[in-house]
Amino acid sequence: MQNRPASLIRLADLPLSLTLLSILAGSVINRVMVVEVGLPVILAGLFIAVPLLISPVRIWLGHLSDAYPLWGRRREPYLVLGALLSGGGAALAVVLVVQTPAPASAGGALIVLGLLLYGVGRNLTGNTVQALLTDRFAAGVPRARAANLYEVVKILGLVVGAGLLGLGLSSGLAAASLLAQAVELTSAPSAGLLLGVWGLGFQLGRALASVIGAGIVDLMNLVTVDAPLLAYGAAFAGEAALLIGALLTYGRLRMRAARVLSAS
Repeated sequence: MQNRPASLIRLADLPLSLTLLSILAGSVINRVMVVEVGLPVILAGLFIAVPLLISPVRIWLGHLSDAYPLWGRRREPYLVLGALLSGGGAALAVVLVVQTPAPASAGGALIVLGLLLYGVGRNLTGNTVQALLTDRFAAGVPRARAANLYEVVKILGLVVGAGLLGLGLSSGLAAASLLAQAVELTSAPSAGLLLGVWGLGFQLGRALASVIGAGIVDLMNLVTVDAPLLAYGAAFAGEAALLIGALLTYGRLRMRAARVLSAS
């Protein structure tokens, strides 16, 4: 087990790059489709949700890194493969969305393909690095500290890349707490599989938030005339209500029983 600060810093580079890459792809798609082309916000939300909707693949990918080492290593080769897929897929999607005026075309299909590749790569990389935290850091405070750093770096990437300080800080703190709890309940031999299950719920929630939030914005734009602040404010208010409900549900979890189950 490694608990050295240098190990934490090296692992922090990967979530930072993934966050900046997701901001690049999401902001370009949203800007071009909504502002330049004038398409409904929900359509852009669906495109952005594509990489999240394929998150069930995380479970299988996590099992691969658990059970099938490559060149004698369980995690590192899958990190490299995931980075290549996510980078190549994002580049393909961004280049095509700028050059494709109509989503219902061959170019639109290729954009979806690029987003699928990006989604597979991001899920593979994110799930594997979370499993690597379980492998490299001792249970308890060191592992929780590593998980928190992972999410804090993602917050920094969001703030630097998009300038969303308040929204990024609040959502990032919640994600950091959830990930720290997840890795604490995870056993090293099956870390990839168990964290894949956790990541599945997390990513599907983000996908639903993207689509539902975009739908609320479109609906409010129809009801109100030229009131974007009210439209986006309604979407954020809905997200806040769902967050409160999630926190109330979290308080009912039986954490001691979950620890016994994961250990067995």
